[in-house]
Amino acid sequence: MAANINTILILGATSGIAKARPSWQQAVVSNARCPEIGAQKGLENLPNQRRECPGHRTQATETRPELPKPGQRLRRISKMELGVFSDPSSTSTNAMVSEIATNLIVPIAIARAIMSHLLSLKKPTAFITVTSVLAFIPLSLYPMYNSTKAGPHTFNVVLRTQLAGTNINVIELAPPYVNTGLDGRFREMIIEIQDGPGKAHPPMPPKDYKDSTTAAFEKAGQKEIAV
Repeated sequence: MAANINTILILGATSGIAKARPSWQQAVVSNARCPEIGAQKGLENLPNQRRECPGHRTQATETRPELPKPGQRLRRISKMELGVFSDPSSTSTNAMVSEIATNLIVPIAIARAIMSHLLSLKKPTAFITVTSVLAFIPLSLYPMYNSTKAGPHTFNVVLRTQLAGTNINVIELAPPYVNTGLDGRFREMIIEIQDGPGKAHPPMPPKDYKDSTTAAFEKAGQKEIAV
């Protein structure tokens, strides 16, 4: 599959898994955090247009890029919050709305905005969404995150059916617990809940995840990649 990739469009590429992109990709990124983008080698910045999601105090990105070559891939960042529903103070309505918008509404809005462009290429391309292993095996501390990752999984299944027979391959990445900043605000607490560093489940290094995922991409016909 790597030999067919010319350009990758990464939405939300300044941190986390998106930074651990395979080295054989020419990357074009769309993200508002331009200073961080400029500090990364091999990334070309594509300014995005931000529009308010009706009914939500958050923003979704709708971008129609002018990309130079076929073989585009799309990825996006995520948001994770803790939530214990027996303790209302552990979360807030605004936090829940923001997490839903970031993890669920945005990837669906991106699909709507970009699909006609990908279809117009008339050459093999792919739409890749990052979900999580928690879409399949939820953890109780992340009720909203689990749900907002299960939603894109279902959407991918439907989108793949709608696009059957076209030039677009719909692929879902379902990463395990990777050592990114996603849980940085409460990692120490999670480690403590697991009885300390000696017993806590360790995160996978980003390079190990990148290598495993790159190897999985080399296998034809991949629909869901979980390592």
